[in-house]
Amino acid sequence: MSRKVSVKKAKLKEHMLQQYIKLHDEIADTIVTNLRTQGIVDLKIYRHGLDIWMICTIDEQIRQQSDNFDETAEAIWQQETGECFDCFWEDAELVYTLSKRSSDT
Repeated sequence: MSRKVSVKKAKLKEHMLQQYIKLHDEIADTIVTNLRTQGIVDLKIYRHGLDIWMICTIDEQIRQQSDNFDETAEAIWQQETGECFDCFWEDAELVYTLSKRSSDT
């Protein structure tokens, strides 16, 4: 299985915070399908103040096999959510990983 985790950070406009939350509370099935089509098997968005972090797990095999992407729905979603950002999504840098070592029991 070829999965990778992606972490991104963004900042919302203060006056658009509730709109951004509302858009995600009412996310359309076509957008969920688009996310799955892109190989995203798990996605979480966390918020602290106006800062948001998106953590998603992507399966590259699913991404390569899919062709059900709805370009029109995606363009509308990007425009609606894009209006909410002060700073758009940027990759976050991995600083530390705690992994189980063979000496741990």
